[in-house]
Amino acid sequence: MSIWHFWDMGGFTLPGTIGVIMTLVAIVGASVYVYKKRDTTTFWEGCFIVMMVFFLFYPKILLGYYLMIVALLLVWGASNRKILIRCFLSYIPLGLTVLFAEHASSRPTIDFPGSWFIGFLLVMIGNWFLIDTFIKARKERNFIEKDVPVSLPAGEKNIIP
Repeated sequence: MSIWHFWDMGGFTLPGTIGVIMTLVAIVGASVYVYKKRDTTTFWEGCFIVMMVFFLFYPKILLGYYLMIVALLLVWGASNRKILIRCFLSYIPLGLTVLFAEHASSRPTIDFPGSWFIGFLLVMIGNWFLIDTFIKARKERNFIEKDVPVSLPAGEKNIIP
C-alpha cells in the first residue's frame, strides 16, 4: 500500500521508469547520508533509514512488507515497552488502507469518489507513525548495542546516555 498506489487510483499516474529512477535515487541518497553520518549513526539506525526511504519511494509496496520495518524497530522495542506498543499500533492505519486499495482482481472494499485520498492519508499516517517511533527509539541504545562502546569524533556529544 504505497502512497503512489493511491495517487494512481486518484488519476495521478507515475510512469514506471520515473518510479524506478526515483526509487534508485532515493536509496542511493539515503545510503550516502547514512555513510556520511556513520560516526553518529549505528548500523541498525542506518538500516532503518535506508529501508524507510525505500518504502516511501518504491511504488509497489504492500502491507506485509511493513513487517520488515517493524522488525527493525523491535530491536529497540525488545527493551522498551513504549516502542513495542507503537510498533503494533502503527499497523492500525496501515491495515485500514487495505479497505481503500484496489486489488489485482477487484475494486476497493470501500469505494466512493475520493476514497483513494483517505487511503493515501492512512498510508501517510502509518509512515509518519513509524518514522516518529524511530526518532523516539534512537534516543536510546537498542538491546543488541547496549554493551558496545560508542566512539565519537572529538568534540561531539553522544545523544545516548
